[in-house]
Amino acid sequence: MIDVKVNWLKEIDSTNSEAHRRRHEATDFTVWAAEFQTAGRGQRGNTWESAAGENLTFSILFKPSNFLSTRQFELSEVVALGVVN
Repeated sequence: MIDVKVNWLKEIDSTNSEAHRRRHEATDFTVWAAEFQTAGRGQRGNTWESAAGENLTFSILFKPSNFLSTRQFELSEVVALGVVN
């Protein structure tokens, strides 16, 4: 069983930025979820804009010990398909 800690936030600059700031102190599978992001970030430097409470805005910290960084896109694909299912 995976122990998931979810940090629910009313508003934050970016859940991705918060995960990055807290990466050393947080455990694997820590989640930051926000009702609204003031400076949301997407992939490859893109911004993420959404109305408050209308989108899934969250980031999950994943600290794999045996995962090649060159396979990050594959992981993204698997997660996206899992969310759709």
